[in-house]
Amino acid sequence: MPRQRPTPRGRLRRLAAAGGILTVAVAAPAVVGGAAAARSTARAQQVSIAITSIGPQVARPGQRITVTGSVSNGTGRAVSGLAVQLWSSAARFTNRSELAQYAAGQLQIDAPVAGAVAELAGTLQPGATRPWTVTVPVATFGFASGFGVYPLAAQANSAGSPLADSYTFLPYWPGSAKAAGLTQKEKLAWVWPLIAQPGQAACHSLLNNDLATSLPGTGRLGGLLADGTSPAGVAANLTWAIDPSLLASAAMMTHAYRVGGTPTCTGTVVRPASPAAQAWLAKVRALAQQQDFFTTPYADVDVSALAHAGMASDLSRALAKGGEVAGSSRMLGGVQRPAGARIAWPANGIADYGVLGSLAANGIGAVVLNSSMMPPVRPVQYTPSAITTTPDGVNAGLQVALADDALTQVLAGAPTAAQRGTAAASFSTEQRFLAETAMIASEQPGLPRSVVVTPPRQWNPAPGLASALLAETDDAPWLQPASLSSLLAGHPGRGQVARKQPPPQRRGAGELHKSLLRKVKGLEAAIRVQASMLGEPDSRYLSGAVAAIESSAWRGDPAKARKLLGSVAKFVAARSRLVRVIDSGGQVTLTGKSGPVPVSISNRLGQPVTVRLLVQAPANRLTILYKSTPITIGKFEQKTVAVRVRSSVAGSTVLKLSLLAPDGSPLPSPGAQITVDATHFGTEALVIIAVACGLFVLISAIRAVRRGRNSPGRGANTGDSGGPADEPDTVIRKPAHADTPEEPDEYASAPGRVDRS
Repeated sequence: MPRQRPTPRGRLRRLAAAGGILTVAVAAPAVVGGAAAARSTARAQQVSIAITSIGPQVARPGQRITVTGSVSNGTGRAVSGLAVQLWSSAARFTNRSELAQYAAGQLQIDAPVAGAVAELAGTLQPGATRPWTVTVPVATFGFASGFGVYPLAAQANSAGSPLADSYTFLPYWPGSAKAAGLTQKEKLAWVWPLIAQPGQAACHSLLNNDLATSLPGTGRLGGLLADGTSPAGVAANLTWAIDPSLLASAAMMTHAYRVGGTPTCTGTVVRPASPAAQAWLAKVRALAQQQDFFTTPYADVDVSALAHAGMASDLSRALAKGGEVAGSSRMLGGVQRPAGARIAWPANGIADYGVLGSLAANGIGAVVLNSSMMPPVRPVQYTPSAITTTPDGVNAGLQVALADDALTQVLAGAPTAAQRGTAAASFSTEQRFLAETAMIASEQPGLPRSVVVTPPRQWNPAPGLASALLAETDDAPWLQPASLSSLLAGHPGRGQVARKQPPPQRRGAGELHKSLLRKVKGLEAAIRVQASMLGEPDSRYLSGAVAAIESSAWRGDPAKARKLLGSVAKFVAARSRLVRVIDSGGQVTLTGKSGPVPVSISNRLGQPVTVRLLVQAPANRLTILYKSTPITIGKFEQKTVAVRVRSSVAGSTVLKLSLLAPDGSPLPSPGAQITVDATHFGTEALVIIAVACGLFVLISAIRAVRRGRNSPGRGANTGDSGGPADEPDTVIRKPAHADTPEEPDEYASAPGRVDRS
């Protein structure tokens, strides 16, 4: 057991949030008696100490160790008589849990190192920071336990009173693998993420211009790519996890591109082509030729959330979309990843049995999980090998690469590029990484094992941190860099143990909520209808936009997912309104019981559409003789359809008009209506009336002419009529009174009456 430091010293052991810096209140000259008193005064006055470097980072026999750092005065008064004392132990840590306890100030196994003191002359003014350096021979530490990890702390004192502590670790390498008892180096595989928040949705434009600052070498993605393709990165044998949607967004930026705008794709801002995007994409293509990689589903969708919501088809579409984009010549140049199983990496490495089955059903053969998902069946006193297998309920089983949970937490808590003053915190992360890997190797140096390391998906390490971690991977004498595919393809070793299977059900922290995904299902129904109208496969139409809504990037930020969902829904609705029946608001008159009613359909989309026209009329008034068949309308065209109807009754009837997709599903485009006025005058009747009217006019004209010939003052043979002089007059003239028949005597026909002259 580690030797415990005597408690009377009363040194406060608390790890500050900023990467291992610990602070204690400035006390009176007397020694602080307990942690409670220190915490009480620390609220008002603090002095802090930090370790910023150790050179070399791994102690070896015959060397000298130089430890540097700084002391800062956060109090309101000057502090004098400052000195820095190093603390360590000849006994190494015996397990990894002790590393965590020591880092948190909860394990006292160290003591002052003789002669390892730095005096700080003068006074330290309020708000001032003073550097310090201590150099000591490795032999002074007395590392009697051999290969392993030893404690190292720096304590700031004032006039003999402890003020603050900072904790780190010092791995010790005895000079050779034989001396260390190491039969084989520990194989370590990095999963290096090139993943970002989705940059595109439904419109052919970027949601924002964040990539413009992220892709250059000084940006997050540019820095990760530069570090990963550096000589240290190549030597570290990285396995890249690449989101195809990121490649698509970067490819868009290689030419003049649009940013922002409304859900209907208006109001965008044109940006010039980005040289940084061109260079970044070219480097990604180059690394694909040389290094191991796998691609995530498009937009890195939340595979666990989709499986839990019963949306396996969405996962299939995202995988297909990702493979299509990544495999194009514009992206990875058609490069196929090294031979081996298709790899998936669920968000945070959390996946239950159902999620694994969904992945296996889509052809996934290996999965990267957090090691906490499959702990050993029986506790062991060492860290087992990272590669194992698990049943998937579909195929023979899945290979599993278990990312070390402790290392995952160390990298997740590392300082980011957005933070300032990260030198001490970055060094703390580097040294903790070395200590954890050395601890794994020294637990059982005669048992070869493998380790998988996964940084956060949206990793944004502080400047220099990523490259330092890669350099440590290459230089640590107990590590051998390996690709993930090589670990998966390797034969099971003695370092593997029987592990518990993933739980039947397990939701990850921040997993996309089912209420959001229910709304996505409704959106997908509208998308399928629109795809049918456009003649697009519904498995591909707007699949990228849907995947962007389902991205695991929105874990912990559901408001952004909901906003994106609303934007895509508005896009779909707006496109539907561009194909519509023209509502003339007019009236059509039928000249008989049946006839055609003209209906116009407008297509203002920039591509042809195929629709069906649905005509509805009130029962017992009109019979629709029109058979709804697919109608294809060219882009920006209008087509008129003749709808034949038969009227049962005379009068006005309102027809309701709407559009259907070719499969008969109703389109959400606005409907229209038209009034049909049925007169019940048939065509034949109108012809007869017209002929009769014509004859009447003709006969009337002839009679008028003839009457004009026999008008008074004209003789029968004068020839005034223009005819022959000897033509007989065919008009019989009578006296005026004879022209009108006499009204008959109403009694004349009465019985018994006699007519009298």
